[in-house]
Amino acid sequence: MLQKQKYFTVREIEVSMLIIQGKSTKEIAESLFISNKAINFHRSNIRRKLGITNSKVSLKSSLLDL
Repeated sequence: MLQKQKYFTVREIEVSMLIIQGKSTKEIAESLFISNKAINFHRSNIRRKLGITNSKVSLKSSLLDL
């Protein structure tokens, strides 16, 4: 993850770590005190940066592969 991490914002790293832990969008939003919409925005940015947009590849598995 270190290679890609430098391209992630601090919030994207926080969201990524919670995704890896298996948290849902709602759980992540509640723990970071932000909206579900904001989490979906960060998820989208993470997927784009990993090159898995428009793909059925699991975000969690892609993050675990880093």
